[in-house]
Parts: sequence; C-alpha cells; structure tokens
Amino acid sequence: MSEETKFECPNCHSDNIQSFEVAYRNGVTTSSSTTTGLGVGSGGGLGLGTAKTTGTSVSQIAQEVAPPAKKGIVKKFLLIGIILMFLLSAILGSVSNTLGSIGALLGWVLSGAFVYKTAYLWNRDVYPQLLDQWHHSYICFRCGQHFTI
Repeated sequence: MSEETKFECPNCHSDNIQSFEVAYRNGVTTSSSTTTGLGVGSGGGLGLGTAKTTGTSVSQIAQEVAPPAKKGIVKKFLLIGIILMFLLSAILGSVSNTLGSIGALLGWVLSGAFVYKTAYLWNRDVYPQLLDQWHHSYICFRCGQHFTI
C-alpha cells in the first residue's frame, strides 16, 4: 500500500499551490490584431491603410515567478568598450595618434573578451542551477509563500 504524496505550502499547509512554471505561463498573454481603415480626403481621393499590432501582457504574479534569464553581452560590451576605448585612447594618444588608435582598438578587444568570458561562465555555470531551482519552485496562492519541492 503506497501513501499519496500531498503537495502543500510549508507555511500555511494549503494545497492551493502552483509551480512557478505553470503560474508564469498562466500569467503571460500575447495578443495580435489587424486594423484596416478606409478614408476619403477633402479633395475626393481615397486612402486605404492597414496596421498590425502585437503585444504581451504579464500579470504581477507572472513577473514575480518569472524564470531566470541568461546574461546578455551587448549592453555591457558597449558600455565597458566605450569607457576602455576612451581611456586607452586618451592615455596612449598623448604619445602619438597611432598609439591612440591602437589603444581604442585594444579597449574594444579587452572589453569584449572580459564581457564574453563573464557572461559565458555565468550562463554555463550559474544559469542552469537557477533554472533547475525555478523548475522545482512553487507559489502558494493562499499566503504567497515561495518554496521548493
């Protein structure tokens, strides 16, 4: 004879719980619509137009239980690259224009390597653990407690 496993909130013991994944999916809605219009100008000309609108609505609970995101590199690369480019260009440019140009290029290369390596390592080592934890996380709809099973 086997015992039935009962999933319940460890805080209030309610069984009104849901996995983060399901709660997130239920709280994200996408919509798409197409509008067509016809108009008559004051000079008697006709005009026809079509517009397509798409959107995504995310509930507050879906925002709260959203899955972890991988780290991107573009914004950080641009920010660090611009700073290093100006610094190295200014420092080396005081010696010669050629060294200033090399410094600017070196700033981009160093920032790219740094940002790529840190994002790559985080996405490889940390992100899978966070995603696995997210897949085992639940929310109680009675008391709002987050917990893992």
